[in-house]
Formats: sequence, C-alpha cells, structure tokens
Amino acid sequence: MVVIVVAILLFHILISWLIVFVLDFGLLGASITLSISWWALILSTWLYIILSPSCRATWTDLCQGLHRHLTLFQTYCFINRHAVGAVSTNDLTQEKSRQVDGLT
Repeated sequence: MVVIVVAILLFHILISWLIVFVLDFGLLGASITLSISWWALILSTWLYIILSPSCRATWTDLCQGLHRHLTLFQTYCFINRHAVGAVSTNDLTQEKSRQVDGLT
C-alpha cells in the first residue's frame, strides 16, 4: 500500500510539473492534476484490494453478511431521512409563523 501511495505521489509531481509549467495551464492545470491523481489513487487502491491475496481473506464474511443486513440498514436510513426532514420542515414553518406574527 505504501508503494502505491509513493508511486501516485511521484506521478502527481510529474504531471503537475508537466501540465502547470510546461503546458502553462496554471491554476486550472493544478486542479486537473489533483483530480487525476486522486482518481489514480482510488483506482490503484481498488485494484490492490481486489487483486491482493492478503486482502482476499477479508472479503469472506463481508459478502455473506452484507446482503443479510442491507435491507435493515436501508430501512433505518429511510426512517432517519424522513424524521430529520420532518423536524427541519417543522422548524422552518414555526420560524416563518413567528416572523409573520412579529415575534422575532
């Protein structure tokens, strides 16, 4: 994993120098290289997790337990989303009624 991070760092330095200074893209080039470097880090980490034999042993319980508890997790998320939405909507209507009544 450290090798991946160092390789991406060196890749980022190289493409930053190339795009910002050689091709003269300036600040836009810096933001582009940062985005490219982040995506390269994400993809290389994903490939490491998928292809590495040391990470493969950690996937056994995750894949089996994920489908069993996913519907329960989605139910809790759905309930929380609507509860938070109801509270924030209720607070906004009470605040508007106070403003109309001249209480604030």
